[in-house]
Amino acid sequence: CVRLHDKAYTIGRFGIEDPPGISAKNVTGITEDSLLERRYLLMIGNIRVLLIDDEKVFSNALTSVLTRRGMSVRTAADGILALELLERETFDVLVLDMRMPGMDGVEVLKVFRCRDPVTPVIILTGNVSMTQTRQALKHGASEVILKPCPIETLVSSIENAFERKCLATDVAERA
Repeated sequence: CVRLHDKAYTIGRFGIEDPPGISAKNVTGITEDSLLERRYLLMIGNIRVLLIDDEKVFSNALTSVLTRRGMSVRTAADGILALELLERETFDVLVLDMRMPGMDGVEVLKVFRCRDPVTPVIILTGNVSMTQTRQALKHGASEVILKPCPIETLVSSIENAFERKCLATDVAERA
């Protein structure tokens, strides 16, 4: 989120265009000026991502791609390191591997949700386990994505999760 005039704005894949179905005519409380302001902020913003994955080659490659896309990325190789990092820093979106040594993704998600019920968490998994997938969704994962996936899919998921978080923050602040 980028804040301007006490409002939360999102940085998403729509760049300087309105998202589908969004215009000043069909959204209450949004003016043409605020849409122009939002479009500008979409172009200059920075999404803070925490990537939690024990596969170093994968983490480095994904960090490089996301950084080139204008995102600020930190990495943690396991759940314990991630939770320590989350105590010191805030992130807009977490990307969390399901299977890691020590704490698995669901365990990390459970602990994190006790501290932060709002920040979106996208789960990545190389193995489909319906039990783990159900557990992850039950404990607040925004999405579960099967690895390997096209990079555009993951980038879109991160941007969409960030946008939903910003919209939710904006709605909560107006209430």
